[in-house]
Amino acid sequence: MEDHSKIVGEGLKKMITKLVSMSKADKHDVFNDISWPDQLDDNQFWISRHLISLYNTPLIEQVSEEELYRLSKEECVNFFSLNVHGIRELLLDVMQYIHQPKFEVVSEFLHHFIDEENEHMFFFAKFCQKYAGKIYDDKFLKYPTDNTSGNVRLFFVFMRIWTFEMIVDYYNSQMANDKSLHPFIQEINGLHHKDESRHIAFGGKLLQSVFKDLLELESSETINSIRTYTQNYIKNRMGMFYNPYAYKAAGIEDFFSMRNVLLENEGRREMHKEILKGMLNKLYDYEIILDKNIYS
Repeated sequence: MEDHSKIVGEGLKKMITKLVSMSKADKHDVFNDISWPDQLDDNQFWISRHLISLYNTPLIEQVSEEELYRLSKEECVNFFSLNVHGIRELLLDVMQYIHQPKFEVVSEFLHHFIDEENEHMFFFAKFCQKYAGKIYDDKFLKYPTDNTSGNVRLFFVFMRIWTFEMIVDYYNSQMANDKSLHPFIQEINGLHHKDESRHIAFGGKLLQSVFKDLLELESSETINSIRTYTQNYIKNRMGMFYNPYAYKAAGIEDFFSMRNVLLENEGRREMHKEILKGMLNKLYDYEIILDKNIYS
């Protein structure tokens, strides 16, 4: 059995008690309490204009408003599909640890975490299927693999979960407050943001604790590889927002070339820095990364 004896300090214990109480107080039944509109208007934005993958590039001026509407719909469905696949992956990862020795203190919270994430996966999947008739597959969801065990693997598991949630929450919080979007799209993003705030608080504290132990226990070579993996994973995640099949569905020609062009565009890199700023600041404070500019 792997030794995770140091992962839960007094600070994390107090946080978990508070987060469990919040989860109980905020409990909702998404299977019955959400009122689903029969349809959504195609002639409006489905994702905030400034979150469309052409934003901050000359390409956005080369498409009509109607074409932007179509692209925003496909990118909304891609974003929600990323959540479906990402949640499935994180649930499989979390299940490895629940009720293991030394995880007793966090097990109750992890049960709430699993329950809430299952609900999120349900409403994101239903949205995609009801309003687009599809869930984009996970061809671009593959991340660099690792062959680790013990606390290094524990770190990688929760780093992947936490960074995924941080990126998604940026989009959720922006769209939850964007009145140019359909109220139902705002509602779905708002529901996710509310629960994710608890998951993010827990994940950040856990990462900080685990990495502090790794700094004491692991070689400088291992620590450097952890930092490199973390940066590569984050950049890989951002690349998933550039789905060539979404471009194709929106009627964009040369859709694979479009993805490559956008990923190399300086304006898009600036947008990535804005989206990732809060996360990278925390990772820097935790000493998990030593340079906030991972795109340099």
